[in-house]
Formats: sequence, structure tokens, C-alpha cells
Amino acid sequence: MVQVKTIEIPEKALSLLKAGWDLELKILESDIKKFQEKVTQLEKTHCMDSKTFRDKFEKGDLGDEEWCFSWANYLEILADLKEKKKAAKSVVL
Repeated sequence: MVQVKTIEIPEKALSLLKAGWDLELKILESDIKKFQEKVTQLEKTHCMDSKTFRDKFEKGDLGDEEWCFSWANYLEILADLKEKKKAAKSVVL
């Protein structure tokens, strides 16, 4: 973990920084929702959960159809977005 750092920011700049941070969190939440919906649709369409998909995909059991690579990509993007959201929420302004 990174050492906690404190910096001084003028009050007017702090309100702008908070507004921008809040907007970024909303964008992340919206993107997470969008990709989660895509994953959920693929789970329904192909009658398997994402863990099962990931296991089969990594073993090469699903072939190389476009939907397989899309699903794998969505899962990676979703994990990255969740990580960014977690990091953003850890900042105290």
C-alpha cells in the first residue's frame, strides 16, 4: 500500500477537484453497469456463468468465435473498471 500523503489545496480548487472526482466515479459506475449488462446477456444467451465461461475459454474448449473473445474482453474491462472505482473511492477529499 502507498503511504498516505496530505497536500494543501485552495478551497475553490478543492470544490472543483471534488466535483471532478464525483463525476469520474459516476462515469465508472455507469461503465461498470454497461459492461455488467453485456456479461449478463452473454451468460443468459450461452447458459453459463462467467466463471464457467472463463475456465472453458482458457482451456480452449470454446473455439475462437467472436462472442468468446468479446466475453473475455468484457470480463477484463469489468475487472479493470471495478479496480479503478475501488481506488477512486479510497481517496478522501
